[in-house]
Amino acid sequence: MGSKNKIVNHLFWRLVYSPKTVKFLLNNLYRYKYIDKSLHAILEKEFVSTDTRLTCYNTITYFAALSLNPQNLAQNINHNQIKTHFYFGKKDGLFPPGIGERFISKLGNANLYIIDDGHDLVNLNLNELMKSHLQN
Repeated sequence: MGSKNKIVNHLFWRLVYSPKTVKFLLNNLYRYKYIDKSLHAILEKEFVSTDTRLTCYNTITYFAALSLNPQNLAQNINHNQIKTHFYFGKKDGLFPPGIGERFISKLGNANLYIIDDGHDLVNLNLNELMKSHLQN
């Protein structure tokens, strides 16, 4: 919504240059339980500087321009016999494991790994796990 609606997109753009407003919004989203403690901590790190807020803004708006058809993607992965590995956090509220479970059911050569973690999966343990899967 924020990337396609011009008014909301403009508000997002203004937030890039308003750290106090971002902090206020994040704290209230947490306070009123729209986000949990883990996601609040991740977002605080993501929005710590103008550069990181701009990166987030660009990511949201650029991803909105992508048109992805999951069925076509699955067909192309299968046709080209691409082995895929999907990693999800068991406690991830933004990208729950069910997304991977639904998509992997369309693939012939895929693995789904559900890590006992939240949205912030990038840690040493995950890196080592991915490294071992890619080497095999």
